[in-house]
Amino acid sequence: MKHLTKTIVLAVAVLFIQLGLSAAEPVKIGVLDLQRCIQESNEGKRIAESLKNKQAEMQKDLDKKQQELIDMQKDMDKQSLMLSPDAKTEREKEFEKKRRDLNYLVQDLSEEMKKAETEARISILNILSGVVETIAKQQKFDLIAERSNGGILYFSKGLDITDQVLAEFNKVKP
Repeated sequence: MKHLTKTIVLAVAVLFIQLGLSAAEPVKIGVLDLQRCIQESNEGKRIAESLKNKQAEMQKDLDKKQQELIDMQKDMDKQSLMLSPDAKTEREKEFEKKRRDLNYLVQDLSEEMKKAETEARISILNILSGVVETIAKQQKFDLIAERSNGGILYFSKGLDITDQVLAEFNKVKP
């Protein structure tokens, strides 16, 4: 029984010593500018270019539809004196339908663009998350804070790991 008590006391003492030592170790913190990583990385630039091209393509389609509507309006104005009231009413209905369709198209394309941007952002953030986790484990960071959304007003430049994350991210996604 005495032997068991000594063992328990020794174990508790070792535990307290370990806890004391680990509490004395400094916490290693890093700060990351996520927005800069997204904008300056090779993958971020590729995605931005892809979204820009998609938006330009959508705008081209919209411009074409708008021009058709403008041409239709001009045609209606030219022929308004020559058309019968029934034909004129029919043309106005057709014009209104095309105008509504154009408005729906604008909304659809806007939603499609927002969805594409969201998916691209999620994709790049998933990859960046893995890169940050790898760096954190390799360099034994206890905490990595995001600069812009984390409410960080000031930090020492020595804590900034953005360049390191960018370099590693560009290795992962060249």
